[in-house]
Amino acid sequence: MIYTTLPLSVHLGAGHIETMGQALAFSWLLFHWVRYPKRWLTWGLAGVFVIVMVLPVLGLLVG
Repeated sequence: MIYTTLPLSVHLGAGHIETMGQALAFSWLLFHWVRYPKRWLTWGLAGVFVIVMVLPVLGLLVG
């Protein structure tokens, strides 16, 4: 971003803002999980991980 002729608004488009928001939310969640381990949070994160891993496999099998 420093050595470019494009305006800053092009670099900070809606996609970048959404991606940074998701990354910050996920980082905060993992930080909170490491500092204060709770069983419900462990199960919730494990469930989300399994879903995220299974969906692409199902997509490959169907499509």
